[in-house]
Amino acid sequence: MSLQQPWAWAVCTGLKPVENRSWSTNYRGLIAIHASSSRRWINTIRREWDDLQLDPLVFSYGAIIGTAELVDIQPVEKVHLPSAEGPLCWIFKGARLLPHPIPSRGKLQLYRLSEAETEQVHQQLDQPAPREEDQRLAAWREAIERW
Repeated sequence: MSLQQPWAWAVCTGLKPVENRSWSTNYRGLIAIHASSSRRWINTIRREWDDLQLDPLVFSYGAIIGTAELVDIQPVEKVHLPSAEGPLCWIFKGARLLPHPIPSRGKLQLYRLSEAETEQVHQQLDQPAPREEDQRLAAWREAIERW
């Protein structure tokens, strides 16, 4: 699933356990999170919270950056989380950043990864997740929590 930054990072860190969509799927299970190359939301948030001096270069773009387990899809009226805006809320658990981004082209909707991408993702799931010590990421975390 392709998401724009910083939302891709926020889903992969568990900061954003809900992704808002207008469409549903019967699929439940592990989803690779792809960070698109678009910086539209990055630029919007930077303008909104310019006091935080948000660095757009802290994120990966055009790459698979993590995974999350899609556990449910609910109408927005049934989801009581700050990031739930709907109309449908995809609810994730077990989110995790990969240690190393995997360059990839994203696609719309849900899609299957290539065999090589799938193998790279599974190899990294056996490795420890990266630690977030970067102060630049702390500023983004604050901006997303304010949003």
